[in-house]
Amino acid sequence: MQFHEPLAASLSSYPEFYPHITLASLPSSSGLSLSDMLSAIPPNQGSISVEFESIKIGSHYFRSAYVAIKHTPALRALHEHIRSKVGVVLCTPAFPHLSLCYIDDEDAKNGERERFLEYLDAGGRIQRNGQGVSLRYGERSEDDWIDGFEASEIWIVNCDGPVDQWTVLGQATLT
Repeated sequence: MQFHEPLAASLSSYPEFYPHITLASLPSSSGLSLSDMLSAIPPNQGSISVEFESIKIGSHYFRSAYVAIKHTPALRALHEHIRSKVGVVLCTPAFPHLSLCYIDDEDAKNGERERFLEYLDAGGRIQRNGQGVSLRYGERSEDDWIDGFEASEIWIVNCDGPVDQWTVLGQATLT
């Protein structure tokens, strides 16, 4: 996902990536196999409605600019189930959220995260209302707004190394 030409100096800012909500982050040293991780997903887990709550600027590379997701009972239950099954402390700050971009901390010191949000606002790509926020993802059609989605898959991804080199190890389709 990339919204505009990077203004940043660092090559680690604005990498391309698949939009996602992180359910759990496990250290590579956890020793869990792909099978262990897939079996932590509840059997017959249905798809989950995801609703956008707000747009935020974070203070960390992995939370540079993101959509805060409404913390629903369904997401909370799935997160807790996975946590209990893997038996490892999960690192999920700002859960749940959907990253819009990753901006290097050095570029962030120069205001790049704020510039990115200003770019979205000035370009008419954010619409805020009392219940949440919508994002315009297309050119300018009224049909190009999204304020949530139906999450129908869970991917297991190796997130070691640069963002654009993350690899999908496996996935589960939700019923």
